[in-house]
Amino acid sequence: MSLMIKIISMKQRQQPPFDPTERIGLPCGLQHVSQRTDPCWVSVLSCSLHCPVEYFSRALDDLILHPEYNSSIILRADILSDTPNPDPTHIPHQFNALRSIRHLTRRILPRRPERDASLDQDCYFYVGDHYEEATKHAKLAILEPRLGDDVVLPYYHPKVTAIAFRYESDDTESSGSGGSARLYVDVVPLPAAEEEPLTSSSRLYRICLSLAENIRKISFGHYTGYQKRVIHDVVVNREEYQDLYLVMRERHKGLVDEWQEETDPLKHVFEDIGIATFIMLVWKHTYPPIQSSTAEGPDGDSPWISWGRPPGGFIDLGCGNGLLVHILVSSGYTNGIGIDLRERKSWSHYPTSTQARLKIYPLDPTSSSSLDPTIFRSNSFIVGNHSDELTPWLPIIATLTSSSFLSIPCCPWTLDSKFTKPKGFHKRKDQTEAEQEFERKLEAAGGKTTLYATYLLWLFRQALECGFEVETECLRIPSTRNWAFLCRRRLNPDHTKAQERYLTHVQSLVEQVKTRGIFKPRTPEGKAGRDH
Repeated sequence: MSLMIKIISMKQRQQPPFDPTERIGLPCGLQHVSQRTDPCWVSVLSCSLHCPVEYFSRALDDLILHPEYNSSIILRADILSDTPNPDPTHIPHQFNALRSIRHLTRRILPRRPERDASLDQDCYFYVGDHYEEATKHAKLAILEPRLGDDVVLPYYHPKVTAIAFRYESDDTESSGSGGSARLYVDVVPLPAAEEEPLTSSSRLYRICLSLAENIRKISFGHYTGYQKRVIHDVVVNREEYQDLYLVMRERHKGLVDEWQEETDPLKHVFEDIGIATFIMLVWKHTYPPIQSSTAEGPDGDSPWISWGRPPGGFIDLGCGNGLLVHILVSSGYTNGIGIDLRERKSWSHYPTSTQARLKIYPLDPTSSSSLDPTIFRSNSFIVGNHSDELTPWLPIIATLTSSSFLSIPCCPWTLDSKFTKPKGFHKRKDQTEAEQEFERKLEAAGGKTTLYATYLLWLFRQALECGFEVETECLRIPSTRNWAFLCRRRLNPDHTKAQERYLTHVQSLVEQVKTRGIFKPRTPEGKAGRDH
């Protein structure tokens, strides 16, 4: 019986199919309640909704705050102002039986500013009956671009002077009840000479169709309690990251044409630009700013020249093609080094300033003499970007060298063998609150018991036991392995005995690896190996 109830409940949470109805040429509901003869509203389409008005109102908020949900060429929207209960005399659109409760102005930013312009847009929200007015749940939103003599609508914006999204309940009861309703999309098109006629095959109709489908999906998601799977931008502010990434991408995009490796340049170049952007902002907010005669570079667009950076420099373990090192060095972070077991084809094609920071170095983490203090300096920042066998060693090396680290794990390894799921790992009763929180994140992102998710949890535990506060971030990079561990602070930093315990634990782990005798340090490859 309980299984049957569960199946019925799941069906109730499934959204009915999208059922748009074309309304081109039909009377427009907005025109009927308008207190003005101008502008001329045109009906475009309608579709069913299966939620109360409050969830439609929340979907409107998502539409306004996150236009990037609807177009891949939009970066985001910056809110310029948000005014509740605006003066009616300042609202251009007035309707019978509707009252404006909010006037928001946003600036839509394109993902490619060198190709598309930004656009300011006014957004007006209206309520109808007493229920909506009391709860502030808007049943109508009108989006109106600010057009001047010198403003051209960007490609990502429909060719209209206004677009409206309207909720109409089919219930005879109040708008607060559930049941069926309809979403109506109406527009004020540009003059016919400036745009193709509105038909079911026109671009304007297709855009309205896409917007309606997204509002419908988001409304139903709110109604059924949908939770976003992955939360980005926990460590670094989204707007700050995106703004810097645009600058870095423009500066380094030419590396795609200069790619020397056999791998996909589009993936690797833009992935490492994203990682470098993240690292630079982490350093900015971790270390004090440095003295600089200017906050700008030769081109006047390098504010990071005076940003904080690790006192001991950075070390990219297993730097591979050296691209991340090159991006950081060429951006002025010259106090760093990348090490690997062999030279890659790319190394000799970088400028001499980068080549000087790339070294063939056979690291044996079980040997204290291998942690050369001229390379592994105190207060360094160690980067392990898909560093494979060295990944679980990062918290150990960082502890032994009094450093911080960033780990972006990929292939699962323990300290001396391939990683397999430890028996009973997910049933441990000694989990810390931090572990439980990360486990919830993984579960929301698609599962906590897969091999990769279990490996991430194991690495998280490893870093905690080595005395690090672990921050997690799902990076905005084109990779399925985009979870990152940032360990820049020690647990109990002022507790001497606690730090001694962490150091003793780390030394014990190294001794256990030596005793097992399984770990075999890798030696340099190719010509470097023959000369070693």
